[in-house]
Amino acid sequence: MELVTSSAASEDSGRETEDALQHNRQQQQEPQQQHFHQLLQQQQQQRERRRKGAQKQPAQEQQQQLVVHQGASQGKPGSLKGGSSLLERMRQRLQGGRFRWLNEKLYTCEGSDALALMQQQPDLYEQYHEGFREQTKGWPVQPVEVAIRWLAQKPPSWAVADLGCGDAQLARSVPQRVRSFDLVATAPGVEAANLAALPLGTSCLDAAVFCLSLMGTDYGLFLEEAARVLKPGGWLWIAEVQSRFVDEAGRSVVDTFVAAVKGLGFELKQKDLKNPFFLTFQFQKQQQQQQQQEDEGCRQQLGKHMKHAKQQQQQHQREWPPLRACQYKKR
Repeated sequence: MELVTSSAASEDSGRETEDALQHNRQQQQEPQQQHFHQLLQQQQQQRERRRKGAQKQPAQEQQQQLVVHQGASQGKPGSLKGGSSLLERMRQRLQGGRFRWLNEKLYTCEGSDALALMQQQPDLYEQYHEGFREQTKGWPVQPVEVAIRWLAQKPPSWAVADLGCGDAQLARSVPQRVRSFDLVATAPGVEAANLAALPLGTSCLDAAVFCLSLMGTDYGLFLEEAARVLKPGGWLWIAEVQSRFVDEAGRSVVDTFVAAVKGLGFELKQKDLKNPFFLTFQFQKQQQQQQQQEDEGCRQQLGKHMKHAKQQQQQHQREWPPLRACQYKKR
């Protein structure tokens, strides 16, 4: 009996010991499990942050690119500014070189050759005028603005010809009826023509305007044609770049030029040499030229060939001083 009791007690004691050990193991495992769960949560949070960051990155890059483009367009520092500025400088340099080549070409050929060139390549005309506007944009006043003010003081009933009109600004700005002529008809109302052979009748105009348009080696023929189409008492208004009236030796040829125009039957009424960029002349056709114009009208009926021969003869007889080609700064 004592053996049975002792055996049962021993079994109970063994169970208690095993339960205690198991309880101790559970207590030891709980912190480890908690730590393990914490690690799992941290890893999940990190993966979630990386996923959200990957979604935001393209939008951030697009925003950065937008800022760079905006900064470059507004002249602010940015990765595109240097390249954009370089391209712009290259474009301006090419444009300036093209303009100077055209400028030299138009001033050193005859009017008929300039007309043929522009008719064959009309885009050259716009390239020239675009370069011209760039070169003269710093002038305090444009010659055409002076011509507009001059005509504003004259009768609105006048018939006027703008010879070398460009974009026909004069015709759009004055009350008179204006016929606009140039090498290419690129604007409404402009007529393409050689200024030495205008499609106008004799003694039909009250005023003829040359605004920086005495270009070519035969510019004297342009003025002779203006004398033909002007009425007795009509006005010849001229603006030209100052530097053109200085010869190779540095001497002024203004007096020689004025004398040649007077030889066509004009009287000098006013000249303005004070502007540092261009000078202006105002000539009036004398009344005694009326009979000569009538005789000229009769001679025109003999044919264009005789007229051309007569013009060439007059050109050789009259001394037209060579006017230098305009020189513009490189930009």
